[in-house]
Amino acid sequence: MVGFDTVCEKHAVIGDANLAVEKLKKLTQKTGATNLLTWFNIGTVPHPLVKESMERFIKDVMPKL
Repeated sequence: MVGFDTVCEKHAVIGDANLAVEKLKKLTQKTGATNLLTWFNIGTVPHPLVKESMERFIKDVMPKL
């Protein structure tokens, strides 16, 4: 079983928009990925915060990718 800390450190992009853009650009360059699957509803995050994260991703991250 993979623990939450391991997921955050090794398998997720968690941070502000600039960090997300930086990490996702590196990941797509390294892997050649042209599509991303994003997951915002992790654990017990309340629905309004999930929606806010999605909206911020759309506004602040996607255009820079």
